[in-house]
Amino acid sequence: MSRGLGATQRRVLAVLKGTSADEDLPVVELKSRVGGDRSNTRRAVLALASRGLIKETTVGGERRVRRTFWGALASSPPPEPEEDPPDTLKALKAKWAEEARERAAKKELAREKARLEALEGPFWYGYAPRVVRHRHPGPTQRTILAVLWGFADPLDSGLPIPAVKAVVRDSLGTDRSNVRRAIRSLLLLTGQIEVSEDGERIRLAERTAFWFCMFPPISPEPIDEERTRAILRAY
Repeated sequence: MSRGLGATQRRVLAVLKGTSADEDLPVVELKSRVGGDRSNTRRAVLALASRGLIKETTVGGERRVRRTFWGALASSPPPEPEEDPPDTLKALKAKWAEEARERAAKKELAREKARLEALEGPFWYGYAPRVVRHRHPGPTQRTILAVLWGFADPLDSGLPIPAVKAVVRDSLGTDRSNVRRAIRSLLLLTGQIEVSEDGERIRLAERTAFWFCMFPPISPEPIDEERTRAILRAY
């Protein structure tokens, strides 16, 4: 099994490295520069020569040694490792993971905010619109929506159901059953309004309020603002 260079062999190559490429060094001088046991140095020279790392010659009866091409390579410092190129996919995965954590944190904050807001006020129930034959809201329904849009302050607090019924009856002169059916249709069929947990108040659904920001509801009959506010104060 191949073995690496020993300590003495490395010192021999280090000493020869200090000479020029085409310069021989006498073995006697080499041994004095390497130091240590001269027999160890001799064995190191023989081992390096057998490996082809140095070349031994005799000039005028004097033994001299010099590095070969392979010896120069062996005594050269190893090249510095190149930096790995940036892993683009790894960087993208890290970025995506960070964005996912940010989105999850935002969702958690939104849920916590909604929970705290729910604790501050009544819980509201809404219903998804049912797939029924398309019909435009009738006069009673339009009046209910106009009252909720124009007089609920703040909008998400809604109005008491008896107050809404009283205002609609005062504006249209309709009976209780018509107002009750209109509220039921807006709640259960079209999903345009929501009812509080205690069943005492109604308000516009969020999507309805958003739509009314662009296209406010119009009551078929004018709503007397002064009389309406007087009715609402009574509730």
